[in-house]
Amino acid sequence: MISVFVPATSGEIIQGLYNNQKAIISLPIDMYNEVVLFEGKQVEIPFYMKKAKKLFDENFNTNSDHLCIKRLKNIISSKGLASSTADIIGTIKALSIYHNIKLNNKIMGKIAAKIEPTDASFFGKIILYNSDTGYVYKELTEDFKFKIYLFVGKKNIETTNFNKIINKYSKEDINFFDDAFSSLINDFNYNKVIEYSTKSAIINQKFLKYEKFNDIIKKIKYLCIGHTGNVIGVYTKKDRDILIKEYSMYDYVGEFNAGCINLKIKEK
Repeated sequence: MISVFVPATSGEIIQGLYNNQKAIISLPIDMYNEVVLFEGKQVEIPFYMKKAKKLFDENFNTNSDHLCIKRLKNIISSKGLASSTADIIGTIKALSIYHNIKLNNKIMGKIAAKIEPTDASFFGKIILYNSDTGYVYKELTEDFKFKIYLFVGKKNIETTNFNKIINKYSKEDINFFDDAFSSLINDFNYNKVIEYSTKSAIINQKFLKYEKFNDIIKKIKYLCIGHTGNVIGVYTKKDRDILIKEYSMYDYVGEFNAGCINLKIKEK
């Protein structure tokens, strides 16, 4: 039996445009979905996992009909935490181990993006990424980790539908993305992360409005959101306590490590 544990994200540090192309910097956290593979009859799984299994066999001329893939879910669905990305990547990784096919994360990302827009949650690094194509523009850091306090809104968001919207950014927005991406490429650090994640969240409210966001941002200086979801991450216990006390429309999930979070594998 092969088990693959793929991280969630606390949304994105930035979502915008890089060289006029869609770009995100995901913020992985140590919450995981587990995908399990063993020999046996396939049980019912989400359609995107079925697609991943079929696409793998088509790409690598393998036969996985005798294999059962299951998921053991821990990541909250429909909130922008990259739960479907975890399931898809977990499926691809488990099949690659079983069939003894060596795949790096860049190849897995490109396969996954053929199924649906994909978060950069599984690289073990912070990267600048095109979620539509799986293309890695830049690797930003592989040694970056801090604490984040996670909240989810009560309303579910169908993130794949939102990803079909063509974002119309202003010239001012695009200038911010150019400056922020360039700055993080040159020097990736915590102070920039909390500043740019907040600004990106503010800019993207024009496409997906968070409940009470304008009020929250007056009381909480820095935050991170799922730009195509309903998740808020804050960086201090003080801000965590403000959200818990004053904004009951967001449920507190817990404290997590965020940053360079590795995919994990167990074989039995």
